[in-house]
Amino acid sequence: MEIKKILLGAGVSALTSFAVSSVALADYSSDSVKQHYSIGVNVGTSTIGIDAAYKINNYLEPKIFGNYFQWTVSNNESINNLIMDVANGALPFDGNIDSLSIPSELKVVYENVGATIDFHPFRNGFYLSAGVAYNNTHASFGLTSKGLKVAGHIGGVKINANGDNVNLEMGGLGNINLHNDLGNAKVEIKWNPVVPYFGIGFRGNFAEANLQDPTFLENLGFTFDMGSYYYGNPTIKLSANSGIIDKEKIAKLNDEIQDKVKDYTKYASFWPVFRIGLTYRF
Repeated sequence: MEIKKILLGAGVSALTSFAVSSVALADYSSDSVKQHYSIGVNVGTSTIGIDAAYKINNYLEPKIFGNYFQWTVSNNESINNLIMDVANGALPFDGNIDSLSIPSELKVVYENVGATIDFHPFRNGFYLSAGVAYNNTHASFGLTSKGLKVAGHIGGVKINANGDNVNLEMGGLGNINLHNDLGNAKVEIKWNPVVPYFGIGFRGNFAEANLQDPTFLENLGFTFDMGSYYYGNPTIKLSANSGIIDKEKIAKLNDEIQDKVKDYTKYASFWPVFRIGLTYRF
């Protein structure tokens, strides 16, 4: 038992020494870090970002930042298959969609710029962060009949669409082209343009206290941030340019969508932030 206690005590002592030395490397007192400016790059749930900071004193460090990422998927096969399955299951009478290709685009954009004040209460790398950002994060999904390709039948009507020609073959009535009537439809999701941020973080700097002429590598450091933006409830908007869909019905449908999604979108009001980054101090 005594040997176990000795080994345990040695282990705790080693961990404590490592923690103390790590904090020393990240010491933010004016004697240890001569360089007041820093620039950095980061990646995480706030996508890809850059930042620049200025150390005013041992406690305060204002920072400006920006993040941007865009993801676009066009004419996705799985989306078309999903629409075809839904259509086949929803037909109220005899019919079947055999093949379907609807020009579509799913687009997600994460974009914001802002500023924070980082407060170092213990004059080391740990800090509390608060700030505000201009937020242009949004997502959209659109469908258009231009380039539509579909084959199948509904009741006794044969559907044949290829490119800009959307034909309904109705026996002796001949072909009816619905391309101009179908038009396009789009769903957009947007969040508040101005959003607050609160979080905590740790910034490590590897410059030694007695270093008079730091090299490039010795000025490199790391950051870790954990916090959250408050985005508020998102706004969901449905728009359509179609000759067979009444505009008043679209407006009514928009109101119904907002009412129905309120209970679900309250969980999307907060955007969690977990990010790591590299910094260079000069």
